[in-house]
Order: sequence, then C-alpha cells, then structure tokens
Amino acid sequence: MITVGEFANVLEKANIMLVGGRNNADKEIGYLSNLELTERTSRIKEKGFIMTTFHAFEDVKQIVSHLEWLQNIGVSAIGFHIAALKKIPFEVIEFCNINSLPLFEIPEDVPYFIIYEKYNQLVNQRENEDVTKIYKLNEKLMEIVLLEKDLNSIVKVIGEHINHIVCVLDPYFELIGYWKKKEQTRNEIRHLIELHRPA
Repeated sequence: MITVGEFANVLEKANIMLVGGRNNADKEIGYLSNLELTERTSRIKEKGFIMTTFHAFEDVKQIVSHLEWLQNIGVSAIGFHIAALKKIPFEVIEFCNINSLPLFEIPEDVPYFIIYEKYNQLVNQRENEDVTKIYKLNEKLMEIVLLEKDLNSIVKVIGEHINHIVCVLDPYFELIGYWKKKEQTRNEIRHLIELHRPA
C-alpha cells in the first residue's frame, strides 16, 4: 500500500509539492490517472491520484464542483498541473484544506509521465521488499524444519512475520500452539477460537 504521505515525499524531490489537504496523508493511492475533460466518467474510481490541468473548465466554481464529485467517489489525491492556469486558485486550496483532500501542485515543466514513473518505482520497491521478506521467512521455516524444532518455533516465525495472532488447533479445536502480540491476551485467543468452533 502506498500512502499519500509516502508519495508526497517522493514527489517533493521532483518539486511537486503537497499544497493542500495535508490531514489525509495516510490515504492509500491505488492507481494514477489523468482527467482533462469536464465529463464525470465512470473510469474514475476510489483511491485514485487524479492529475489534471483543469484547462477545459469554465471557472473556479466548476473546478470546485468537480473536486466535490471526485471526493464523493473516494479519490485519494489531486495533482493540479499549472500548465494552463499558472497558479492554483485560492478557492481550490481552501476546498481541499477544509475537506482534507490532498492537493499537489505539478509544475508547468513536469510531464505526467514523470509522476507515473515515480509511482511505478515506488510500487516496484514495495513489491521487492515483500519478496525479500517472504524469502527470509521461507529460509527461517526451512531452518526450523531441518533442525527439527518444535511446532511453536514455526508458529512464532509466522506470527512475527504477519504480526497477527496465529493459533494451531487439533481436530477438536483444542489449542496446541499459538503466537500473539504482547498487548493481546489469552482471552482474545480463546474468543477467536470460539468464533470459529463448529456448532
């Protein structure tokens, strides 16, 4: 998952600044798209980072109305390219701040493909980190098996990796091994088992 805040840190190096809606920096960005027409198309979905010049829009009122629509869809952030308007209108920044809609200012000399490249690099970096973590997990599990360690060793490694409760039950739903975070209690584990116990 890539958040607005993480992407903002990457974009800042290309002089693409987060200028509004900073309160929602933890929102997930699931895809990038550009939108230059005033039509409200169904291809725009939630979690998007939408880039636009707003060149086709008549006035600020129409831009703000479009931002309201984008926010209602659940778009994560707006990239306002200043190639056409040269400056983001105050009303747009104000709307984004009031509604916590992250707003980026894209300089006039920065083409959209630069932003796509930066996003794809970040996605690839995340995927590589995930692959490395899984590879290390696999190594640990193989070592446990080769050293013939007990079941709790396997449960511990998996629990630490996913950072969530792991329960091993026998066929009668009796607990034979578990891993939990320090702040979790045995009662939470019992409750979890009871939720899944057949009637």
